[in-house]
Amino acid sequence: MNRSVVAFFAVTMVFAIIVSTQVFASYTITNITNSAGYDEYPEINSSGHILWDNPYAELVIYNGADTIQLTDDDNFRDTDYKINANGWTVWVRCTGPNYVNGEIMLYDGSRVIPITNNGEGYTDRYPQINNQNHVVWSG
Repeated sequence: MNRSVVAFFAVTMVFAIIVSTQVFASYTITNITNSAGYDEYPEINSSGHILWDNPYAELVIYNGADTIQLTDDDNFRDTDYKINANGWTVWVRCTGPNYVNGEIMLYDGSRVIPITNNGEGYTDRYPQINNQNHVVWSG
């Protein structure tokens, strides 16, 4: 192997170690949940807000200061959630036999708002929300 190639490789490795040491030395671990079971499927936005599904199939959001449970119901299944940079969240609330009836829900940072109300036999799915708080879905 050519000496200049070896020297380049060695300098590159030293630089990578220095960069990785600086990056990893500046992180902080913060415990935001103490659930007895598994917290699953976290989503994080560019503002550091975190949305996840707790062990009781309820949606929970951490806004950087507080942990807020968005849903609290045994008769619904809340799935397909997304969070934007503003902390606004959309998801599908499923009801009925086998949770086949899906409605789109929105959390605007202060309250939960139903976006659709199609009734029995209709299912809205796959909601998305952008940073202008525009919501789209398939229905």
